[in-house]
Amino acid sequence: PEVRIESDVASFEEAVAKAAHAQDPKTCRKHLEDAMALYAGDFLPGCQESWVAAKRAELHHLWLTSLRHLFDLQEQQGETLAALASARRIWQHDPLFEHDYQRLIQLHVLQGERANAWATLQHRLYMALRGQGGIVLLEGAAGIGKTSLALACQKQAKTLGATFALGHGYE
Repeated sequence: PEVRIESDVASFEEAVAKAAHAQDPKTCRKHLEDAMALYAGDFLPGCQESWVAAKRAELHHLWLTSLRHLFDLQEQQGETLAALASARRIWQHDPLFEHDYQRLIQLHVLQGERANAWATLQHRLYMALRGQGGIVLLEGAAGIGKTSLALACQKQAKTLGATFALGHGYE
């Protein structure tokens, strides 16, 4: 009874619970950042027991949900660089979620990182070539380079033998 045992899993779950009950965004963000620092990857990755697989999936879902919440808070608080780092982590673990793609590209553009926005679009193109297609909508104020970006993407797609449709919308 005098021995105290700590586990990273219990500490992770506790930090996420504290974030869920936090009254203000800054405290919530602090607990989520603590949780993200504790999550080191899949729970017992080499074990195939059914109870372990279930716990692994539960923890991964909790981590991804919490990371998305942290990303939202970072964006709301104007912490673009921190939000960008979180968006990249989300994208690495869930590359098919379109909303995350949109937000990642938007953050690259806000940071003036057009090359990274282009790299993200190229990755989307390569995924489409592997059968994971989708639609990309480029929107924004006139003169920011949407058409140039679309034409560059079209050229890359044609080089790779892909079909590419380009359209325009007017007021």
